[in-house]
Amino acid sequence: MRGRTEKPLTKSITAKVTEAEEIKLRERAAEQGLTLSEWSRKTLLQAADFPSAERIILEETQYLRFLLLTVYGHLKGVTTPEGATALKNSLNPSIDSQKQTMANQRIFEASQRQIPVKETAA
Repeated sequence: MRGRTEKPLTKSITAKVTEAEEIKLRERAAEQGLTLSEWSRKTLLQAADFPSAERIILEETQYLRFLLLTVYGHLKGVTTPEGATALKNSLNPSIDSQKQTMANQRIFEASQRQIPVKETAA
């Protein structure tokens, strides 16, 4: 991966992972024809350079969703935090975790410069 004109790589960064995570990471590296070390370095540097504007847009979208749910709750007469939680859960108990997972996936893919995952109906 490195060209001969690049500066020598002299520093190390380590991370603890589970066996399943290691397998997943090695698979991703192999898909790109890279060693785990090369792929990890490339991925970390891309994530560090992830455009802040894209991250802000995702965060703002999540906040707008929160505002819409809040307004919906007020229209339905919800006046307590417990009532808001019950209303949100009645819409779809797993929607927040699904949306968070999808947002995290989009952030990762954008940092990898890949095509975004198609959203599936909840």
